[in-house]
Amino acid sequence: MLLLAFLCVIAGVNYEIDKYGLLRGGRYERQLVETLQAGQAVAGYDESMLDEREIMRLYIQTMEKKDYIVLGSSRGLQLTQDYVPAGSSFFNLGVSGSDFRDMLGLYYLLEKNDKLPAHLILVLDPWLLFNSPDAFSKRSNIELYKEFLAEGLGLPVEYEKPDYSLQLEALLSPSIFQENIRYYFRDRTGEDEPLSATGNWYAQDTTLRLPDGSQLYDVKQRSRSQNEIDFDALAVVSSAFFRVEDFRSLDEELTAQLEAFIRHIKAQGVQITFVLTPYHPTTYEIALRDWERFPAFFEMEDYYRALAKKEGITLYGSFDPDVSGCKSADFYDGLHIKRESLYKIFPGFEGSEIYKKVETIKRMQKNALQQIEEQRAQGIDEPWMEEFEAALNLPAKARRPNTF
Repeated sequence: MLLLAFLCVIAGVNYEIDKYGLLRGGRYERQLVETLQAGQAVAGYDESMLDEREIMRLYIQTMEKKDYIVLGSSRGLQLTQDYVPAGSSFFNLGVSGSDFRDMLGLYYLLEKNDKLPAHLILVLDPWLLFNSPDAFSKRSNIELYKEFLAEGLGLPVEYEKPDYSLQLEALLSPSIFQENIRYYFRDRTGEDEPLSATGNWYAQDTTLRLPDGSQLYDVKQRSRSQNEIDFDALAVVSSAFFRVEDFRSLDEELTAQLEAFIRHIKAQGVQITFVLTPYHPTTYEIALRDWERFPAFFEMEDYYRALAKKEGITLYGSFDPDVSGCKSADFYDGLHIKRESLYKIFPGFEGSEIYKKVETIKRMQKNALQQIEEQRAQGIDEPWMEEFEAALNLPAKARRPNTF
């Protein structure tokens, strides 16, 4: 009996303090998650220095179930709470450089932890079905992805089952118990801790991860000149187009996995929305010109639209900026649309702040068109009228290379 009590004390201390992060995850990552869940923004959020996948894993484990969840790459990290109905819970689980394995793995964590949302927003990138090392992140959890394919989707995939023996050993280890006790009572001043943003979030000199999971770039990034932005847009496609260089055909195996994934989500009773975020106009124009380097890039949007139609899923946006009327000024760089411009491709869900904004804009545009008609009926016809109408007459489909 005394031995059992002693083991319970050891297990409790080792789990609660967990100096080495063997049981509950790293201390820094846990604190970062706690900061977000406390409604505070994390300052100095540098994705290149952080294990975002681990942060999102810990967040999923400890979060309350959400009404809306976003999965995708940094190209969707500007999606905020304002896009969902007032009173709804929301979190953006996007990770920088997210690939196909990340999307399926993070979804699997939601399912395993009984945290599936009522509505899942999938921000789909053009490289998801490119089976190439260049299209995959070195940080994605391959075994978690394979486990989901086998256990979640029932596909014939071999994977290494998680080995929890090390965690059990760490939980009951007397030596780790001693280390944890010493760590608990020592002076930890000077240890790295996540910084909470103070003051105006929009005036910070570092990138923030906000409590809703979205990312807010620092003032310097958001205030760059248009020449700097346009140069970045040129650079992103000039040498090797990010994640899609030499993308020649959709991988059949990945395509089958994606379609099985979508059917699986629907079978869980989760509603799905697809979002395609556009590229900077310069980036897309050069891609059109140099399409032979990555022909499948231009097949992906048609595929996503066909999949959405087949599965009864609403799709918003386009990789082509012209479809949503996006100009160079709507982008941070070649890949990322600005937070304040995202409404142009995704009007939000009914009852949301963005939806109200978009409806107001539509009413104003309608009124303006009516006034133009009235003035023309009086014989007044000025150049700005035609320009205004042309700006609203957006193409229904993305542009394709002439040879397609």
